[in-house]
Amino acid sequence: MGCNGAGKTTTLKSLLNFVHPDSGEIMFFGKKFKDSEFEIKQKVGFVLGGINYYPKKKIKVISAVTRRFYKQWDNRVYSHYMNMFKLDENKTPDELSEWKNSCKYRYKFIFSTI
Repeated sequence: MGCNGAGKTTTLKSLLNFVHPDSGEIMFFGKKFKDSEFEIKQKVGFVLGGINYYPKKKIKVISAVTRRFYKQWDNRVYSHYMNMFKLDENKTPDELSEWKNSCKYRYKFIFSTI
């Protein structure tokens, strides 16, 4: 937490190589990020704001595409949270009445924990 413009998002983006720091070295889990980026990103949950999912695609299709990027995807964890958050995979983001509010954030949370 911090004031607007304090650099919170920029720091996180630097840590995940979305932007490039001018100097220094980033270490995760005792490893240099530049040498082990893929391995580290498989272990770090991070969700940026402003992600817009395809409004006409079913949630299960969006999830099927997304899971391809996770080497250690755990369907049990995914299903647990989908059930806990009462998100219907057979609906599109447009069909979920609360999608613009809580559903969207619950769905993002699921991907940050898998």
